[in-house]
Amino acid sequence: MTVVHFSTEVSGGAGLYAKAIHETMLSLDVASLLITREPNDIPNSIVVKPFSKLGSMARWRWKSLQDNVGVLASKYAMFGLDNCPVKANHVEDYLKNIKPKLLIFYWVSWLVDFQTIYHLKKKHPHARVIFVCLDEGFLAGGCHYAWGCRFYGKSCVNCPSTNVSFIRKRVKQELSIRAILAPKINPLVLYPSTTMKAYAEKSDVVKGLKNEVLPLGAVSLKEQFEYSQRLIPSLSEHKKGNKKLTILVRSSAEPRKGCQLFIDAIIYLNSKLHNLKDLIRVISIGDSTISSSEVGTLIEHEYLGYIDRQTLLKTYQLVDVFVVTSLEDAGPIMINECVALNKYVISTPVGVANDLIENNKNGTVLHNFESETLGVALMEYITHKYHLISEKRKSQSNLTFEGYVTSIMSYCSGQH
Repeated sequence: MTVVHFSTEVSGGAGLYAKAIHETMLSLDVASLLITREPNDIPNSIVVKPFSKLGSMARWRWKSLQDNVGVLASKYAMFGLDNCPVKANHVEDYLKNIKPKLLIFYWVSWLVDFQTIYHLKKKHPHARVIFVCLDEGFLAGGCHYAWGCRFYGKSCVNCPSTNVSFIRKRVKQELSIRAILAPKINPLVLYPSTTMKAYAEKSDVVKGLKNEVLPLGAVSLKEQFEYSQRLIPSLSEHKKGNKKLTILVRSSAEPRKGCQLFIDAIIYLNSKLHNLKDLIRVISIGDSTISSSEVGTLIEHEYLGYIDRQTLLKTYQLVDVFVVTSLEDAGPIMINECVALNKYVISTPVGVANDLIENNKNGTVLHNFESETLGVALMEYITHKYHLISEKRKSQSNLTFEGYVTSIMSYCSGQH
């Protein structure tokens, strides 16, 4: 009996998560198979209808052109309207002899549509289907980020991503198809946060389906242990007061990541604290949005660019607080990582923030999305909560990949 994972990609946020859970299962001697369209060297993975570099480039240029001419706003990530070329017969040769017990779907745009998922469920009636909601892709008629419209509870009428009538009609039709097939597929829907579950309760597609709120595992038990061991020397340095308060922030031009909020908060802090350069330094990762701003003239700033996972875990050791500025987010999973590693987080009220952050204990959740509110929270942390960096908090084993896999496996053993 095998667990089968479906993810369009094995890179990027959702793809890397599917890869991590698959590899964790293999390390725990759980029979696991990963099906994707992205060529890779992952053990026990199958690539069907592989992406080509030319095709991927053309697809993204087409999306950019649609956004530039005002046909389809890119911030909604309307990938669910695109063709899904992988059908049941393309994967059935791999599944027919392994008796899958779980069919887990993560990011499926450009991979499989609901019709294909339904056919797979019919061919394997004893396998439990799980939707892991890493964004709003399973909830709506095409978008991955709804930006608060929540029209997927009203048949996706007047989709705000476009003013083109035939595209709006396609969105409505796609939602209708999904709403018909979802009860027949009868999946268990896993939400990474109570916020996402609240959104889903308004969705014509998934409302009424069996569901659980299960925060994502974000680090391995080994990574968690090794991090805690390496952290001890750095804590003694903090107690001596030998360095500035160091802030980590993710830089992104994506509107939903809210980078301007952070930039404006630093400008606000500079107006309130004349010696800001002596108090804090900022490390940014991701794109150059922050490094191209005036932040570098106001404070000490180090830009690391895009970094791999191991570098990220090492970077967490170098910082005192991680700042989340997202305006729309299912996670972000970096909150899960920081909480699992006992790193203080200051976050906007998105995604998993209110589920994992206890105000003034392991972080601060802002009450709105205003730069001044973030600035005040940072100023309070600088002036009043500096001692919190030395607080050793209890282990968060439920936020490990192993903890997540244990929960997943309990769903097929009848414990849930």
